[in-house]
Order: sequence, then C-alpha cells, then structure tokens
Amino acid sequence: MTSDSPPLIPALGRGLKGRCPACGTGRLFGRFLKPVASCDACGRDWTVQRADDFPAYLSVLVSGHVLIPIVVEANLNYDLPTAAHRTSGTLRIRQAVHSEEKRRS
Repeated sequence: MTSDSPPLIPALGRGLKGRCPACGTGRLFGRFLKPVASCDACGRDWTVQRADDFPAYLSVLVSGHVLIPIVVEANLNYDLPTAAHRTSGTLRIRQAVHSEEKRRS
C-alpha cells in the first residue's frame, strides 16, 4: 500500500457503495456497469484499474442465481402454456433492442 492509498476497510466499504474508494464522495460508475475515468470530487484516475467484463459477469451471475430458482419453481408448480414462454421471451428481446437503440441515440 502506498502512502496516498486510503485504509483498506473504509476503501472497500466506499467501493461497495459505488463511491470513490479514495474520498468516498465521487461516483465509480457513470451508468450501470460503466466505470468513470476519474473521480469527480478528488480527480483520482481510475483508468489504470481495468474492470474488463467482471462487473457484467458478476451482474449476470447474481441475477441468474436469483432468477433461475424462481423460474424452475414456477414451471414446476404452474402449467404455463408454451405461448406464455414465447411471448415473454419476445418481449424481453424487444425491450433489449429498444434500450440499445435508445442508448446509442
């Protein structure tokens, strides 16, 4: 740990809250899973710490572990017609395409 590094435990707590680990004021993410280049408050450069795909992987991992048991339980307890599955899948795809088009514009 260098002399300008914050103490580990408070820095981890701030990071888990989505705040700058150094000052606790600035945000770590500009959008959902999109890290900022530097802290707005203290100016600390975050480009040297690359997250790559880990935030997205973690999000999929957590949501999958939450959703899969719910979907399995619903399929075991309720006789859902195939049309309901297809409709919900189509709606999710349309929503994803729409939000991607909206993000790009």
